[in-house]
Amino acid sequence: MNMEALAKAMAAQVTDIVAPLAARVKLLEARVPEKGEKGDKGEKGDAGDRGMPGLKGDAGDRGDAGAAGPQGEAGKSVTMDDVRDFLDAGLAKWLLDVERAFRKRVDDYIAGLPMPKDGADGLDVDAVVLDDDRRMLMFMRGEVVVRELFIPYPKHVGVWRESEHPYAVGLMVTFGGNVWTAKETTTSKPGTDGTWMLAVKKGRDGRDAK
Repeated sequence: MNMEALAKAMAAQVTDIVAPLAARVKLLEARVPEKGEKGDKGEKGDAGDRGMPGLKGDAGDRGDAGAAGPQGEAGKSVTMDDVRDFLDAGLAKWLLDVERAFRKRVDDYIAGLPMPKDGADGLDVDAVVLDDDRRMLMFMRGEVVVRELFIPYPKHVGVWRESEHPYAVGLMVTFGGNVWTAKETTTSKPGTDGTWMLAVKKGRDGRDAK
């Protein structure tokens, strides 16, 4: 018996049987189901019995008033002694921030100096002197100023006065009871434009105890 021929014959018969079924399934899957007609609306069910609202309860009796508390201490005006520790702490922090900014500015300047060539110093100086009036760092060789560096650290110069000479950046003045810091070189009155920054705001006046 030729087994190969028998297998091919059986495969052909199976294919003939299965092929129409597969085609039928494919048609069924591709068919879009038709929408049926809308059914009749059902009858509304009976509403259950609704309970009656309960009666409002009686208000409770008001309790007796408690005893009056002790009278508070009379207020007093704030003095410098009262806020001295707070001001000292704030000033110490401000000075530390200024010192850090000053050191960074000096370090950045030194880092930008010319590198020495052939064994010679890039900047031949004997001393570095701070001119506080001009806030200028002077690099000296003997009595000669080799180079100057402006350091705009904050410096209070008193009450603001109208003058033809401008206030340089970083200078601080008192005006209207407040302390202002110049954000840039300016001749404007503090608080009238963006060239000044409010540094310390005037507090409210204290009242003496009666």
